[in-house]
Amino acid sequence: IYLNDLKGIFIDGNEEAERITGYKRDELIGKSFLDLNILALKDLHRAAVNLGKNLLGQPTGPDEFTLNQKKGGHITVEIRTFPFTFKGKKIVMGIARDVSHRIQIERELEKTQLEYKKLIDQASDAIIITNETRILFANDALAHLVGYNSAEEIIGELHKPFYLPDYYDQTDEYTRARRKGEHAPSRYQ
Repeated sequence: IYLNDLKGIFIDGNEEAERITGYKRDELIGKSFLDLNILALKDLHRAAVNLGKNLLGQPTGPDEFTLNQKKGGHITVEIRTFPFTFKGKKIVMGIARDVSHRIQIERELEKTQLEYKKLIDQASDAIIITNETRILFANDALAHLVGYNSAEEIIGELHKPFYLPDYYDQTDEYTRARRKGEHAPSRYQ
């Protein structure tokens, strides 16, 4: 947590602000975030826009910024700002949270999801995911099985027309059972 005036000059900060930035409180107080080169160059414009919103009395965030640490490292933080008046002076309270680890995990998850999607898309078995009425996902093997060129053509379509009417009751029964948390086969003819 830190406090700054409407020119971006630091007024105060807590121990976590010191830990995240690598600067001691007395190295920050009285200096602008512009003078310290604490924000990545790409983020300066957005920070200035947010300071302008604070000047108008508007809070900002959460916004992601890259912080340049004193010893040369970089971390990604999520910042929210809240302007308020204290003893007749307008100041801004900022809350910065280190989200570097979360972003790394999100990137890894995205990579894994792309690998799984590629695997499923290239599977020779027909695969379909539906909700109660529509097709949410299908691979090309399923699309070809039912006479389409690609899965994109059937995603979002009603799934019942792809079954023979003789099987409507059975598929409806399994859907109801799954919705209630009861056992229903995940594979059936």
